[in-house]
Amino acid sequence: MPNIGYITIDPDNSWKADLGEAANSKRLWLNSLVSAHASLEVATKTDEDSTRTMKAETAGRILKSYLDKHLHESTTFQGAWQDEHAVANRLFVIIAFLHASCGGADPSIYTTLSKYVPILRLLFEADKHAQWLNDDKHYIENNHGTMMDLALAQFAVFLKVIDPVTSDRYLATALRRLEKMLDSTFDDDGCCTENSPTYHFVNYGLFSTIEQFIQHYRLGNTDKWGAKLAKARYVGHLLLRPDGTIPLVGDSEIRPGTFFPKIEDESSIGGIGYYPSAGIFVASINNLHLTFRAGGSKFTHRHVDDLSFTLWVQGKEFIIDSGMYNYDTSDKLRRWFISSRAHSGIYLESAGHILFKNFESPMAMSEFTSERHDSEFFNIKAVHKLSKIEVNRELEYQCNTLTITDHFQSHQTEQWRVQFVLHPDVVISQVDQLANSLILRNGSTQIGLREINGRGKLEIEHTRYSPTFMKEIENRTICFHGEDTSVRLAFEITIGAPHGKT
Repeated sequence: MPNIGYITIDPDNSWKADLGEAANSKRLWLNSLVSAHASLEVATKTDEDSTRTMKAETAGRILKSYLDKHLHESTTFQGAWQDEHAVANRLFVIIAFLHASCGGADPSIYTTLSKYVPILRLLFEADKHAQWLNDDKHYIENNHGTMMDLALAQFAVFLKVIDPVTSDRYLATALRRLEKMLDSTFDDDGCCTENSPTYHFVNYGLFSTIEQFIQHYRLGNTDKWGAKLAKARYVGHLLLRPDGTIPLVGDSEIRPGTFFPKIEDESSIGGIGYYPSAGIFVASINNLHLTFRAGGSKFTHRHVDDLSFTLWVQGKEFIIDSGMYNYDTSDKLRRWFISSRAHSGIYLESAGHILFKNFESPMAMSEFTSERHDSEFFNIKAVHKLSKIEVNRELEYQCNTLTITDHFQSHQTEQWRVQFVLHPDVVISQVDQLANSLILRNGSTQIGLREINGRGKLEIEHTRYSPTFMKEIENRTICFHGEDTSVRLAFEITIGAPHGKT
């Protein structure tokens, strides 16, 4: 099992696993039957008879063991019928077994599979899953819901010749919800509303697959889909940096986990994207790639990253978000990665422990207030309201200089901190301690960072960075902090700064 290791599936002591960290994700994989599907895939692609039969037997044994066991177990299979992602994944797998058992594979495979899970039981289990997915009370309006609908639509197509009435009912539900989700998932300009570049690519892949599925089986008109996905393709190329990496905004990993089509004319890559409904501003100009976060329309995959930014220069990362680590909010380290302390923004200590449930919407947490740009210049402003005090940030870029201006005003003294989270490869050199002036180098690329008005105390903190799932690396954060009733801070980042003393 992925990230778990070997588990036994014998009748007396089956499916026991020490889930440890990221237990929710590992439980999802257990309940998704990924190993059964992998074994079936290997069997269908194997030419050697004995190996093909052996893999088919393994697939059948895993599926039978799970189906016999999971309804009566409350530990390992906790959430088997509460996790919509797992239910959708299981239906995908059962459909694959149905296809193989109905003659969609080598005869030796469906003969072998029928010894373990007869086709009538597969149909019964598939329909049980489809009924659950068809019920709107189980529906989740994010990428999990989209996967629910794709699984439901696939089973509807399979069921068409057996039970056309039930097939039409399932298909009508799936297509109705998918039309709504297409508009909900991507804003009018094609940017994903799930607060994460990774999930922009995940959703683009999902909806592209569904578009092809609808076209192949002639289930409906997809003109609207094509127009929306064309816009999403452009946004994807804007989010992708020239080296193929993406910024770790929200629940992201450093590279897209799904296929994304290359653009034919690479000279057209780049530009500026302003997506207030999705909560992100992106600039990719002059060998610089920057993101800036505020607002949005959903809490899905969102972090407390209001007014944070990332900066990539000439192929090197400098100012970053820390990553996601895992999806298990019961994990103390995961909660830290979500928190404001893991992001490059300005925060007040009076905001305390920030919970999404305390805000009516992401727009109640923060929002963009103005934006203007041309091909070589941008100015973007936003405000966050994580405490009762409004905190303002303005980013302006021109002539290879990024100026960051932060300010707030309060009736009482506020402890504030401005953070610049650094990539682990960044080396810090101090030019002038009194002037809070630094040089940051990553390889042969360097930038200068200076606090213009000298209001904050400078400290370097040791933190954590997670470029991929369950991986953490030591890194550092530059922090300027102080106490004031009102303050106006200004920082200047210059590209190609002179060398300082390490």
